[in-house]
Amino acid sequence: MQYLNIMLGKGLGGLEQVAIDYQTALSAEGVKITTLLRKGAQITPPSGQEQAYHHLALSPLPWISRKRFHRFFERQKPTALLLHGNKPLKLLGGAQSSPIKRIFIAHNYRTKAGIHNMDGVIAVSSPVRDHIIKEGVPAEKVHVINNMTKIQKVPRPPFQETAPIIGMLTRLHPVKGVDILIDALYKLHQEGQNFTAKIAGEGPERANLEALVKSYGIEDKVTFIGWINDKETFLSSIDILAAPSRSEAFPVTIVESISAGVPLVLSDLKGPCSVLTPGQEALITPVDDSNALKEALKRLITNPDLRRTMLNAQAKLALNFTEKNIAGKLKKALTAICQS
Repeated sequence: MQYLNIMLGKGLGGLEQVAIDYQTALSAEGVKITTLLRKGAQITPPSGQEQAYHHLALSPLPWISRKRFHRFFERQKPTALLLHGNKPLKLLGGAQSSPIKRIFIAHNYRTKAGIHNMDGVIAVSSPVRDHIIKEGVPAEKVHVINNMTKIQKVPRPPFQETAPIIGMLTRLHPVKGVDILIDALYKLHQEGQNFTAKIAGEGPERANLEALVKSYGIEDKVTFIGWINDKETFLSSIDILAAPSRSEAFPVTIVESISAGVPLVLSDLKGPCSVLTPGQEALITPVDDSNALKEALKRLITNPDLRRTMLNAQAKLALNFTEKNIAGKLKKALTAICQS
């Protein structure tokens, strides 16, 4: 099989990261795979892997984009397509049958009509799989493969109990709940808790979020550091990671935090909680509840035993998300789909 891994996102985020991870991990397993990005995409191939990546200019007219795709297929001769996100699904999922196998990677719950024409679906969590089956896709076509990470436990300085560093690693979008964290940090500040916070990532909400921090008068405590490539260094520099998203299927950040060994607080969402045990690998708070988030942060700051227990549980769970482990499962699922 010759796989073509297609990601057409323009920005920087978890979905783009997963597409890059698929290329790297499957190549390491001996799978013949190349990746196609849209021309002008912000995401860049990893150093030394540039030859495995191609770029295609998209047109505002879908029929022109499809024509460019098919010309590319004639040159590259892929036998299977991995479609990340709804843009490639919309462009390439129309026909009910195709000589090229098409596999949709379902990163979230926002499925489109073309999913019913796919030869198979990879869902990033069991709740996403359940959602896709409810949409009418036969259960035997849907495989659950969680996201992966190369990050391993990172060396970290002792927890700074008097002035902990609270971090968030995300796209700056309303669904990610960065405003919920800022509200919780303001309430911690009002209660006299000393801390600093680092928010890594880019997105359309950055200006609004910076304005919110300023309106609360905590701009000396909260820093926006933009998009980062060196996640290991970031994770080793913080004491707690917060992920108060309003909706998630299975965020890469959670896998990275668990694998790095960072105390974690996140929202009560079906995707992450399908693999986590609340109170063990992470503290879970209700969605859109900054008071609960503030209290969870205080528990981690003031309770060394809780942190120690959490990190021990994380170390065991992290084995499930290694690149080697997930790549093997992914290769097996893709083979099953293509042979069906």
